[in-house]
Amino acid sequence: MKVSIFFNGIYPGFGASVNRISNYVSGLKAQGASVKIVPCPSVYTGYVLARLERFLTPFKVLPLVLKERNRTDIIFSYGHSWQTIVVMKVCLLFSRTKIVLEVCEKPGTTYASWFYELYPVKLFNLLGTKFIEFKIADGFVVISHALENYVQLYKSRKASLIRIPILIDTRAYQKRGDSKWSTKKPYMLHTGLITDQKDGIINVIKAFVAVCKKRDGNLDFYFTIEKGPRADIATVKRIVAENGLEDYVHFLGELEMNELIDLQANCSMLVLNKPENEQNLHNFPTKLGEYLSLAKPVIASQVGEMLHYLVDDHNALLLPDNFPESIAMKIEYVLDNPAAMKSISANARELACREFDILPNGNKLFRYFQKLLHG
Repeated sequence: MKVSIFFNGIYPGFGASVNRISNYVSGLKAQGASVKIVPCPSVYTGYVLARLERFLTPFKVLPLVLKERNRTDIIFSYGHSWQTIVVMKVCLLFSRTKIVLEVCEKPGTTYASWFYELYPVKLFNLLGTKFIEFKIADGFVVISHALENYVQLYKSRKASLIRIPILIDTRAYQKRGDSKWSTKKPYMLHTGLITDQKDGIINVIKAFVAVCKKRDGNLDFYFTIEKGPRADIATVKRIVAENGLEDYVHFLGELEMNELIDLQANCSMLVLNKPENEQNLHNFPTKLGEYLSLAKPVIASQVGEMLHYLVDDHNALLLPDNFPESIAMKIEYVLDNPAAMKSISANARELACREFDILPNGNKLFRYFQKLLHG
């Protein structure tokens, strides 16, 4: 079986999307599939040219699809627009190659840019996704139960779907030996974009401030990157500055994978403060699987797909609400109860290996592709 993953982005690179693609590749290759990644990165960085390039993406993809048309069995699309999927479908007319869409976010719930947030533009793209893209795809890979139900509403009758949860290479994400991070004082960590809509980061920072001051500064907070909505970043910095804690909050920048895993493996906990909104009710945070696999204590809100897997005081600590006071109480509980955390963390690792590992999920995806191709 030959699979071509068409990725609307830079590969190799950084971020959850790149990690998920790498895990798809590893899982499928372990089953004997031949997998090729076809990235479609942005070339221009200037505001006007970058926006123009986005409109031209379907035409950039066209020759790439024609090249793969008779060389691959599956075109697995990740992150491409409905207009690009239409171009793919036209290129594959009278071909046996199947188009499979990866759906990890509910359409219309993620923030793109001010232009794509304009109501007419957003409505146009949402309708195109639901009533054109979803109708012409041959198959779907969804990340959550909620997205499974959503796609079922709009896909064609002949199209099939499979649910593949967050994917983790549990052999890479496991406890490690000493590193420069293991000698640090207790610290919290946020990887990825700094966004309040998706991660409730403002209340997490407020909780950190309360605990840090209560413990006379014996707690640090690390961000890997300083990217996200400018208003959210400004609010985080303002809260930190107003409390005089600039020396305890650090922005590291993008890290190589090995150092990032070391950083995660030595942090004190993960706080997943997911606000209840349409985006979080349908997505499934990859970082959850990473920290569970590393046997780190996880503090999580009771929202979305996580509730299908997390059990309070068994493999995680669930928040009763999203308020800073509740988050602060859980943070202190983790720091003050290492014995209890040892048992919870062991159960967390077991959950990750059982549900999210790339090998069993790669086998599941491989068999789905086989069925899609041969009936």
